[in-house]
Amino acid sequence: MSLKNRQNMAEEIANYLSEKIIRLELAPGERILEAKVAEELNVSRSPVREALRILEKYQLIELMPRRGVKVKDITPEYISCLFDIMIELLGLMARLCCLNRTDDELVKMIQLEEKAYNSACEENMSDYYESLYHYALTTLKASKNPLLAQMIKDWLPGFRRAYFLFLSYSPYNLSESAKMFREINQHIIDGEHEIAEEKVKNYTRLEKKRLLEIIQTFMPFSKHI
Repeated sequence: MSLKNRQNMAEEIANYLSEKIIRLELAPGERILEAKVAEELNVSRSPVREALRILEKYQLIELMPRRGVKVKDITPEYISCLFDIMIELLGLMARLCCLNRTDDELVKMIQLEEKAYNSACEENMSDYYESLYHYALTTLKASKNPLLAQMIKDWLPGFRRAYFLFLSYSPYNLSESAKMFREINQHIIDGEHEIAEEKVKNYTRLEKKRLLEIIQTFMPFSKHI
């Protein structure tokens, strides 16, 4: 990794580490050594320390006094709490998007949904995951609520990790998820804010249920990644 922008070094390091955590390259429960990260990125330990504080805010790591840093475990309790929050926030996001979106934002959402659907049909999990992520960011922008946007962005890294885990281990076909996603997008296109909100909540509840089943199967999870 080449750190070009020294002024935002901590943010760059946090982004670098968060992507590794989200994509399970750094497994739940795995230790993160401050000195090792600094050596790997050829930086001092100070920005690494600051980056770790950012990751702690996003609930991706745990800073343990006198014991170091580890990637936050993925437990049924954590997933239940996280999804209970995201169910409500994503539902509100869908409602506000229906009410406040612009035509340009709608066009972009349609394009991203189409890309996600095609990726699912090809069983391309990585592209499907990326398309959903960018769709969520577009929908969030279209909601026109900066406070909601900040709340979701604070929880989004943990939610992305949970969803990446789900897609990586899910026995369900991607096309099934894509069809539900397409149905939600159609309600947003049609401006049916109440239906869109409820569909998003139901979809997220279903993903929570399925993810909990996966975690129970692979517990203790960090030893199976």
